[in-house]
Amino acid sequence: MKNRILIGTCLLATISAVYLMSRSGTLQPNPTEAGDPRQVASPQPIENEPDIFAIAKAEANLPADYVLTPEQREKILSRREEILRKQQAKEMMPTEEELKVMFDTPVEFYGQVLDQFDNPVVGANIRCSWGIHNPRSTPVQLLSPAPDGKFEILGHKALLINVSVYPPSGYDEQVKDSKKITIAQTPARLLKKLDLKNATPEQLEQLENFSPFWGRPEAYKGDKAKPVIFRLKKL
Repeated sequence: MKNRILIGTCLLATISAVYLMSRSGTLQPNPTEAGDPRQVASPQPIENEPDIFAIAKAEANLPADYVLTPEQREKILSRREEILRKQQAKEMMPTEEELKVMFDTPVEFYGQVLDQFDNPVVGANIRCSWGIHNPRSTPVQLLSPAPDGKFEILGHKALLINVSVYPPSGYDEQVKDSKKITIAQTPARLLKKLDLKNATPEQLEQLENFSPFWGRPEAYKGDKAKPVIFRLKKL
């Protein structure tokens, strides 16, 4: 469990750093990379930014009351952008406790299998797995039991689910339909940081496609009256 959570949080750190850079535009390359660092003035701390000296000391496992030398302070200042990127990525990672809550989100999913003519498909092989970082890795297999091709996935808990529909006899074996559905809600702490409440539907879709492991502004609940449609091709 812990290993998978650590893998997930490392992935989130990388993704969130890239996302924050693209969104804010405030994280620029270190000017020392463009030429001789001796010819570039050391960047100075800006108002209200995190204490990069405290962050650097914690990174190096130094006590908080450790007194940095002038040379060490100068070196830390020259790494300001790198330190801030890492700190922002760290702050954007769900904690272990937050991930546990997200993994325990109840699944309430309704689907329907139709062919290219909008006719229901009965007997399709439906496979559901719980996402690459979910410790509940055992997939669920079921058949679309209803004559109208409808099926439901209930009684499970997950951060996200992957649902794949495979054709029964009489349908094109090369055609299947798969969908990834994020189930869990974004932790309140990250919800505030990402400002998802004010995001447009297009931005939310981009974010979910970019990293579903952040969750959704609201926990997903399927609508039995409006099932998610899966398409297969009848021969």
